[in-house]
Amino acid sequence: MTLKICFLMTDAVSFNVLYRDQLEYIRDHADVEITLICGGDKQQLDILRERKIGKVINLNFQRKPSLFKDAQSLALLTRYMLSNRFDVVVF
Repeated sequence: MTLKICFLMTDAVSFNVLYRDQLEYIRDHADVEITLICGGDKQQLDILRERKIGKVINLNFQRKPSLFKDAQSLALLTRYMLSNRFDVVVF
């Protein structure tokens, strides 16, 4: 049975720096389907996608607090999580 894992980070650069080689290890040594949800600039998202870890979802998370943008991202995240049931969520 394939385990569905979802990782959430504010910015793609966090996946590219903090999770360097860890996500590849999980992908290569377990029967998992990995989804990465984050925001970030195009360059960092492209780097993350080139790593071929799994599905990369850009929900345009922002580090700077904004009532409107945060509510919008929360609504998109909620809709995505309800329509894609995961076995494990790492935030």
